[in-house]
Amino acid sequence: QVNFVGKLGPYCKSLDQRQGGAGSLNTFWRSIENVKIQPSGKKMYWAVSQAAPMRRVEVIGNLLFADDSTRKDPSNAWGALMGSNYASGGFAANIKVTQAGDFEEPVWFNEKFTSVKRPTGETQMGSQQQFFLRNCSFAMNPSKDKDINTAPLTTIEASDLDNADPEKVLPISNCAWNLVQVGCINSKATTQEPKIKSNKEPPTSLTFNLPKTPSGIAEKPFIIETWEEENQKFSLMKPDIRIFQTHGVTFSDSYEYSEVGLIEIPFEYVFYADAEVLGNDASLLIQAELDQGYHIVFGPGIFQLTHTLQVSTPDQILLGIGFATLKPPPDGSPCIRVSPAIHGVRIAGLTLQAAKLASLDVLPGSTLLEWGTWQPSAGSSDKIAGVLSDIFCRVGGPDDTDRQLVGCDTMIRINSHNVVGDNLWLWRADHSALAPGEKPDATEAFHLVRQPEFPSNTCLEVFGENVTMYGLACEHALKHNTMWYGQNGKCYFYQCELPYDAAQSTFQDYAGYCLDSSVISHTAAGVGIYSFFRDHQVIVKSAIVAPSSPMIHFQNAFSRFLQGHMGILNVINSSGGPSYANNKHDSSWDGVFPKIYTYPPRVDSEKFGLCTFPGNSTYEDTKNMYGLRKRQKF
Repeated sequence: QVNFVGKLGPYCKSLDQRQGGAGSLNTFWRSIENVKIQPSGKKMYWAVSQAAPMRRVEVIGNLLFADDSTRKDPSNAWGALMGSNYASGGFAANIKVTQAGDFEEPVWFNEKFTSVKRPTGETQMGSQQQFFLRNCSFAMNPSKDKDINTAPLTTIEASDLDNADPEKVLPISNCAWNLVQVGCINSKATTQEPKIKSNKEPPTSLTFNLPKTPSGIAEKPFIIETWEEENQKFSLMKPDIRIFQTHGVTFSDSYEYSEVGLIEIPFEYVFYADAEVLGNDASLLIQAELDQGYHIVFGPGIFQLTHTLQVSTPDQILLGIGFATLKPPPDGSPCIRVSPAIHGVRIAGLTLQAAKLASLDVLPGSTLLEWGTWQPSAGSSDKIAGVLSDIFCRVGGPDDTDRQLVGCDTMIRINSHNVVGDNLWLWRADHSALAPGEKPDATEAFHLVRQPEFPSNTCLEVFGENVTMYGLACEHALKHNTMWYGQNGKCYFYQCELPYDAAQSTFQDYAGYCLDSSVISHTAAGVGIYSFFRDHQVIVKSAIVAPSSPMIHFQNAFSRFLQGHMGILNVINSSGGPSYANNKHDSSWDGVFPKIYTYPPRVDSEKFGLCTFPGNSTYEDTKNMYGLRKRQKF
């Protein structure tokens, strides 16, 4: 155990500290895991956006997911309560927040900051647009004898600020738009409708709460260091896949590595892959170790693969540390392919980055990771095929040349049944590094991506049944960002930006989240689709496309106009209403606020997510009623 007791401990504040700047919107590719933090300043900052997970962490004090350090003379309630730095996260799992006495904090009151005493142990989302929390435990507020995270949101009217009691002005503890919690203790209750009054006050956002995490989840593998006398020892720790519903953290108050289901694997059974040492032979050398059944730990670095890494051993682990990056072969084959009909595989902590293709002829069908092969029996029906933890794909970004050849058709394709995703960010670049001698557009620091640069049609394709996603973000793909063909899929939290460089003629029939017409059973909660059509006038018919079935449920689904031209007409199919520009393009608060729609009518959150499996009478009744429709690929 590492215990940090400095003023801040390990922390991450926003990259852009300018007043009114980007804040944390581009604070990507960070992580913090397996530490205990007791900051003397009573605040731990983790002001991040995507690809910045927090796992297995205990914070004694306040946990802030947004950067409030640049608040200066805010002119409205939104600024006073939420701070000025934007953030677009995020993911945290297996974290615990406990108290550490009281502390004093400045609060904007009567046109000035007033110092008030507040209890610690708060979890403040601040300006986070959206966030996903899984299996977390939050502190109680002893002064109110209730959990601060379940207390009603204190929203201060702009006209009432002068008369407000500063002791009652609490920071907002929910997100701006969308908060999803699964298996959390002392969490916020589910809300159904946002309350919007004016641009000058913060809205109450959508919140979804599933009290227990469904079976099949597993925490991310990690490495520990121990000493036996004077001998240093490393072990790969493998948290088991849980076969029962859970809530709260897995570690004990003593923070010992002794919880039930945690398997210690000596490093004698692990191959450590060093990109510089392996060089051009990385693919063949790593594959030889995989074939012998060894687990693989990828060290920091970029691995340019010449052959796909084939995983064919049950319970095998591929773990990246330091954001190890894999680039696929130039023939369009994936970085990693998992064989069908094996179980217990764990792939975690890897960045998969599209490489330059040999030609655009190999673009169709190309992918960065493929699980299984498409066939009717794509995996065992009663065992978890495996878990993807902290997998980040990017098509473009650091690449400054040959932009039209750096791409892939689908970033991740899942053919097998019973695969679980736990924090995936699948991103086609909207900006990239400048080429040598290239000058950026006015007001920009990067190259703005425009078609046909960095081609990628789909972020995620799911053909397998009983596939579950916890914390899924898909952005800027040129067709359906997520395309789901398999039955009984579940997705808890979804964030999607449609492509900035879309054109009406090529994108009008695509959506952020699409279920194939053959799907009769699906569950999704906290689904947000955003538009920023930067380059062209684009109207999208529906943010979400889904067939009609009594076993298809969406809850807290919404669309959001960010900036740019036009927007989205409907949330789901032809329902939910528009979110569009209103002839204003300079602020995320302009235009129509998110249109909220639940489809079909809302279901009780205690029961939400209990999607029936094959063999269940409800599933069979629905199948007989609607038939297993023929799949039609879009």
